[in-house]
Amino acid sequence: MKENIEIKPYPFQDETVFSQPERGQKCLLLTPDQTIIVLGRGSKEEEELFFYPIIKDDIPVTRRKSGGCTVVLTSRMLIIAFIEQKVKLESPLKYFQKYNEIIINGLNKYGITPVEKKGISDLTIGNLKICGSSIYTNLEKIFFHAVLNIAEDPRLFEKYLKHPPREPDYRQQRKHHHFVSSLKKLGYEVDVENLKKALQISWDESQK
Repeated sequence: MKENIEIKPYPFQDETVFSQPERGQKCLLLTPDQTIIVLGRGSKEEEELFFYPIIKDDIPVTRRKSGGCTVVLTSRMLIIAFIEQKVKLESPLKYFQKYNEIIINGLNKYGITPVEKKGISDLTIGNLKICGSSIYTNLEKIFFHAVLNIAEDPRLFEKYLKHPPREPDYRQQRKHHHFVSSLKKLGYEVDVENLKKALQISWDESQK
């Protein structure tokens, strides 16, 4: 079935903005308009995807510049992207810490707490993942983007994604729906536009 999977160009604005020559700092908050599968830069389709349901449901498959494992994006999620000029070379862990703190601060402003950092780049409530992120850098810029699960049922991920080839220690081999949750499932009724405002404020404060 692999030969029937067409890898399409990454469709979201965050990567386009990163690729533009303009300098400066940017915060982009995007809601996907469709269900789409996004491979990490080094992801192997045969290791991470269930081909039959993807083809049957006509789900687009694309690949991003940044690393990490494959994700499913839907309109019930929020893409959070930060783009900055590179001042000096830092460890990716420092970048993850910096940008995840901005997201945590924004979530706290909205009333979502406590949110913790776990693994290399995950944000959790309790022991359940609500947000994952990845980073890509070139000689001039840092590109961080994260996916926050607002209301998607994690069982959808099990339909299209195999158990990932790499996982953080705290996952402990849990299936997708035992490892990932959504803000809605955890009891938060989210107005996405107001949440975007809280995240934008947090970003703006980090630039002062």
